[in-house]
Amino acid sequence: KAQQYSYTNKYDRGSLVETVEARTRRWKNHPETYNGNVYYNGTFGRLNIDFNTNMYLNHSSEYQRSDEQATTENRDIMALNRLNSNLWATKLVLSYPVGKGQIAAGTEETFVDFDQMNRSTGTGLPNVKANVKDNTYAGFAQLTHPLGRGMMLTLGLRYEHATFDYDEPQDATNRLERSYDNLFPSASLSGMLPGNKVNFALTYSSHTQRPSFEQLNQPVSYHNRYVVQEGNPKLKPSIEHTIGLMGNYSFLTLSVNYSYFKDLVCHWSEQINDDGMLRVSYINIAKPKNQLTLALAANKNFGWFIPSWTAAMIKQWLTLDMDNGQHSFPKPMFVFNANNAVRLKNNWQLELNSHLMTRSHYDNIRLTNTVWNLETAVQKSFLKNNALTLRLAWEDMLHKMANDGFIVYGSYCLSQQNKMDTNRISFSVNYRFNVAKDKYKGTGAGQDAIKRMQKGSK
Repeated sequence: KAQQYSYTNKYDRGSLVETVEARTRRWKNHPETYNGNVYYNGTFGRLNIDFNTNMYLNHSSEYQRSDEQATTENRDIMALNRLNSNLWATKLVLSYPVGKGQIAAGTEETFVDFDQMNRSTGTGLPNVKANVKDNTYAGFAQLTHPLGRGMMLTLGLRYEHATFDYDEPQDATNRLERSYDNLFPSASLSGMLPGNKVNFALTYSSHTQRPSFEQLNQPVSYHNRYVVQEGNPKLKPSIEHTIGLMGNYSFLTLSVNYSYFKDLVCHWSEQINDDGMLRVSYINIAKPKNQLTLALAANKNFGWFIPSWTAAMIKQWLTLDMDNGQHSFPKPMFVFNANNAVRLKNNWQLELNSHLMTRSHYDNIRLTNTVWNLETAVQKSFLKNNALTLRLAWEDMLHKMANDGFIVYGSYCLSQQNKMDTNRISFSVNYRFNVAKDKYKGTGAGQDAIKRMQKGSK
């Protein structure tokens, strides 16, 4: 069970009108997730065949109970959010050597059925049930060819045809059908600089970022009497173009990526009644977003001591036109990761890991505090090939993982402060069947769609 405490103050022209204090409990009743994969990898002569079929099913019921204490009226809220999602996907890749290089071509099909229902009492909100059918058909080809002196050129092209159907059975007017057709080229040039000490890769890629099913299909959910949240089935996919340069010298890796986002999906809000109730949802913003990412990673083994450190900066350029003028969101984010493992005899391992993220802007959200997760762990592996692993971890040792946000919507803003129960001790048991170092495990079809479904099931 998860508990949440929220305090809301409503002001009118600077004067306090009402204070609402809410205590909310959320819990899931027997959530079920099933994931199956069938694959084949083999050769016929010089032709390599790689075929995958993936199935992913997720069913859950999340309950919510809120006790609201307010200066005007107290409320006792009960709500149920039920989710049923199913995915089936296939992927076929055929590769064949051409000269000194190789050509690969294939198809990928993904079929998703996503149902979500929300029912509540004490909120005044309607009960809503909605269904999304999201299908994608893709064909792709890639040519890899050596250029001599250790240089390698790779050219790729992917075509996608996607269909999207949204339906609310209780309201025939809320039905939407869309289809998208896109071409996504890619290219890379890699090799080693003179002196044979620095590896490099220059890349260009383009792909679509489809909204998560939660963003598309979340029925109206209740936060408090002044804030509700729901998805937006009219969202379009976002298109991302990225140019990247990576260099590796010894144990150091430096990467630089510049990205351009079109039709970016952002949080948005609007007032829906005279009482000041806000509906938080999502929109595609009209202006593009540009983003620069710099990262330096250090990975080296010192025998029993294995550190892995990363420092990164993420800087965006985003200006939005709002009802009270233009607003810019320029503050960069700095991320520092330091994972430190000490391997001892008899398959024992000690860890001290740190993840820090600074105050920054992310889309139209301002992260107003520094987030720091300090974790320590001890684990022990048993059996052949370390198939059984026992792990004991202490997470968020300093109580610094809560992240607060300030979202700008123009003439009004939404501020959120979180107190999260992330300081905890966890114990896990992991057993792997049929462990083999070089065993082929399949490439997994429909992975992007599975990630979109998982975002909607948290």
